[in-house]
Amino acid sequence: MRHADRFGIIHSMPCISVIIPVYNVEAYLRQCLDSIINQTLRDIEVICVDAGSTDGSASILAEYAAKDSRVKVAVRAHTNAGECRNAGMRLATGEYLGFVDSDDWCDRDLFKKAYAKAKSVDADVVSWRFDAYDMRTRRKGAARVFGDGVLALPNPFSPADLGEGLFSPLTYAPWGRIVRRSLVAEHGIAFQSLERTNDVYFCCMARALSPRQAIVNEVLYTYRVGMSTNLQANNAKSPDSVFEAWSAVSAGLAAVGMSASVRRALISASANSFFYTLNVMSDTEVYCSTYNKLRELYSHDVFFSKATTDDIASAQTATYFKLLKSTDTPLDFLVRQENYYRERLSTEFWSRIGAQKARKSAEDKVKGLESEISKIKSECLALCEKNGKLAAEVAGQRDANASLSLRLSTLCGLNDELKGMNAELRGMNSELRDGNRELRAANSRLDGEIGRLRCENDSLSARAEAFASRYAALAAEYDEFKSSAAFRAASAVLRPFMPRRRTVTKTAMPEMPHEENDA
Repeated sequence: MRHADRFGIIHSMPCISVIIPVYNVEAYLRQCLDSIINQTLRDIEVICVDAGSTDGSASILAEYAAKDSRVKVAVRAHTNAGECRNAGMRLATGEYLGFVDSDDWCDRDLFKKAYAKAKSVDADVVSWRFDAYDMRTRRKGAARVFGDGVLALPNPFSPADLGEGLFSPLTYAPWGRIVRRSLVAEHGIAFQSLERTNDVYFCCMARALSPRQAIVNEVLYTYRVGMSTNLQANNAKSPDSVFEAWSAVSAGLAAVGMSASVRRALISASANSFFYTLNVMSDTEVYCSTYNKLRELYSHDVFFSKATTDDIASAQTATYFKLLKSTDTPLDFLVRQENYYRERLSTEFWSRIGAQKARKSAEDKVKGLESEISKIKSECLALCEKNGKLAAEVAGQRDANASLSLRLSTLCGLNDELKGMNAELRGMNSELRDGNRELRAANSRLDGEIGRLRCENDSLSARAEAFASRYAALAAEYDEFKSSAAFRAASAVLRPFMPRRRTVTKTAMPEMPHEENDA
């Protein structure tokens, strides 16, 4: 991404600056860095802040910085995670800020999906779901980050949409979200320099001051629990941090104006944190000190002294609050808390007794149902056996039907062939009938022609006889003329003038054919 500075010079801006505080995590650091540099969103910068590691973490950071230009390493004296993250934010140039703990790892699509969601709805903050990996059991389990109410909200949603649940649905850990860097700069939001809960102020202020927020309802991050090497492993050793953190949140929200729903959300979330911190204390002196500070906070603090049980959403936390307000010593609080637990356990005990009776009744019903089910199973087995026999008969009948179908198919084929031959025979008969008609017509024409020829033959025979008779008569007259005196006298006169006579051979008349021969 590109942006122009105040002088109009165009600079390249990474989509996300990923900030990683590092301290003595050489066993897990490579897995963490590999999951980040192999992100499908390539346009990121990775800022690693080494808090004075004494193991091989520094050399691992130098190795990754040498092979990937996006990795930057800053070194600080040993300090807390909040100071490391602040140092990383001062070096960041990305459009959004992302945070990763150095002993955790990310899904390869984490920043791609988060950035895409942010750009699609123009969100200032985008959160996602995460897994918890327990180093003691080597098992992973998905944490319930978003309640059903949050998932039902529009995307994006505002702090007002969350109402009194503003700080409860989402984790306070910064690695659960990306935040627009300009929003952080505008409100001066930073991490506190505390050994514990140094991220509460940053996360709560970012959530309360971000007008457009969105979620990616997918597990995209895995964090380790049950280990002692990270910066946040010994939080129970610094109980005062929780009071400083929530006091800073109340002061920060009061400075920008706090609505009634935000006030109740802050009181409820801080009370859960306060009493959790008190209840996990195992050292008597630390427990008493924490109890006294908590009483003083709820008695004299400008903001928390106005809290009531109605402001606290959790019934158990509200009970703790009521006990705290009604006691004067840690021992009295513990006694009353124990009585509360006993009453609660008693209630739960009798509830369990009732549940056991209901369970016994249900078990009896189940046994009766199991007996009925057993009978039904026997009937089903008998039916299955009968069904098997019927299936075998049906299969045999199907084979017989298949054989008959094959024979029928063959007969149908032969029938079709016979139909074709019959059609051919009908065609040939039709042709023969046409040929007979033509032969009869030709015979008829031939008979007529023969009759005509016979008539002509008879006429020619008659003419030949007449011609022969005429020829004989002329021959007789010629012979008679030649023998006459006149012919001789004329011949004598004309002979000198006539050319030499050629001898003419008399040709006999051809004999006319007889009628029967012609026929």
